[in-house]
Amino acid sequence: MKILVLGDLHIPGRAKEINPIIREYIEERRSSYKLILCTGDLTSHKTLEYLSTLGAVKAVRGNMDNIELPEYFIENISGVRLGLIHGDQVYPRGDPTLLSKIARQLNVKILVSGHTHSSFSLECNQIILLNPGSITGAWGGGDYSGIPEFMELSFASNNSLTVDVHKLIQDKIVRSSFNFKIV
Repeated sequence: MKILVLGDLHIPGRAKEINPIIREYIEERRSSYKLILCTGDLTSHKTLEYLSTLGAVKAVRGNMDNIELPEYFIENISGVRLGLIHGDQVYPRGDPTLLSKIARQLNVKILVSGHTHSSFSLECNQIILLNPGSITGAWGGGDYSGIPEFMELSFASNNSLTVDVHKLIQDKIVRSSFNFKIV
């Protein structure tokens, strides 16, 4: 099962659109995505409508959203509880200890968050923390790369998770993979 994870789009305020190279990549693979998770900051209903053309979307409300979306989403995926939040609930942005605390409150083994505009994949206090960065590379304040990026998650039957981070570098999508054992 493959899941597309993206966020911090900021369309049309800070970005005009998803880069055509990324858009083509995800549109070609739309049939392989069981679910699309969005960490928020879509900033327009039109952006949510576009994501819905790619498949089943679960999105949470970002601090810049005027769209009616939930604060968090929890789903049991391949026998593992996964949580989705925007990430503005913690300061400093992306703090792993505070994110793992939220994960424990939500009773999830994997927590996907955004708000930092830079991706990360790590384990903290036996919680897998994922952040897809900004798919548009939109400015987000703080320490961010400005590189458009997103993730694809693949769950295996042996309680493992593969996280593929895709970054648009010099008009090419460059992938890095991370593997986690879910305990």
